[in-house]
Amino acid sequence: MKDFAHNILDHLPSALLVCNQRGQVIYANEAASRLWQKDPQKLCTKPFDLLFLGDETLLSKLHQALRHGKEFNAREYQIDAPNLRQGVFELSISPVYEDGKIVSALITLYDISAQLDKQERGQQLRLNDAIGMLASSMAHEIQNPLGGIKGATQLQMRDLEELGISTEPSEMVLEEIKRIERLLEELLLHSDPLPLSAQPFNIHEVLETVIWFEENRGNRRLQLNRIFDPSLPDIEGDRDKLHQVFLNLIRNAIEASPEGGEVTIRSSFCSQWQLAGKHLTPQRKYMLIEVEDQGPGVNDKHISQLFRPLFTTKPNGHGLGLSISYRIIQSHGGLLNYQPIPRSGALFQVYLPTQQLG
Repeated sequence: MKDFAHNILDHLPSALLVCNQRGQVIYANEAASRLWQKDPQKLCTKPFDLLFLGDETLLSKLHQALRHGKEFNAREYQIDAPNLRQGVFELSISPVYEDGKIVSALITLYDISAQLDKQERGQQLRLNDAIGMLASSMAHEIQNPLGGIKGATQLQMRDLEELGISTEPSEMVLEEIKRIERLLEELLLHSDPLPLSAQPFNIHEVLETVIWFEENRGNRRLQLNRIFDPSLPDIEGDRDKLHQVFLNLIRNAIEASPEGGEVTIRSSFCSQWQLAGKHLTPQRKYMLIEVEDQGPGVNDKHISQLFRPLFTTKPNGHGLGLSISYRIIQSHGGLLNYQPIPRSGALFQVYLPTQQLG
């Protein structure tokens, strides 16, 4: 019966520890073993304060449970102990009685980090979609009067030419109108749904085209490195829209890197462990395209806003490049992800399914 009970406890998702009055761990289930990455028998040789070293609040709550029978419950408790895998936990500490006396304490830990990340990600996506739809609606409203202004300006230029008067001011106005039209076209890419013209093509051909174009702009001395997996199959997607994504990412990387620096573009198959935590469909096959630069990276306070429409840190930017790129990759059933690099620089990762559904 004892083995049966232990078997049940070992199948619980929550980590369980039982600690005696001397502060010694006397039981640990399999979930606790995974949390500390130690064998349950080895955990039972450790004093409790060593497992939670540095977390004075938790140690205090344990002593209160053992000495005074006080329970402790926390919905989102972040443990800072160096010996424990970092995370946010549902935590409870309860005294265990025998013949009316407190003999031990039961500690329960349930990791809710992934759940919180998913909630935060969902909220961020809903906010981005709302801002994108607002921007798209504004673009629709502006297009009609702007068309009227453009037509009137063109008529004015024709009249001025007939009178022999300089049309230079009107030409400047017309150029600004065209610039606004291009901006509105980008805003409309946030409309839902985003139409795709999907067909099979080689992703490396698109990357090579973008790299060739940037290498021949000749405005900066940089080295563009290619690390491609030649065994990747053709991808099914909208070639023009994906060209726009990689042009934006590679150009951003070039602009962020110092003179004489390097920008590296990689392609590879995406393994199952690389998909972990990405909220993609594990049954589908993905390829991974990475663009890495040697710039200063993204400030921590800006990371959560990177893919938000109209957000930019560039003096002359309009904040649509990354949000449109994110929208395009999302419409392909993939993910555009930013990964900080510890030493310096930025790494943007594009997860793309090799085939479209339906």
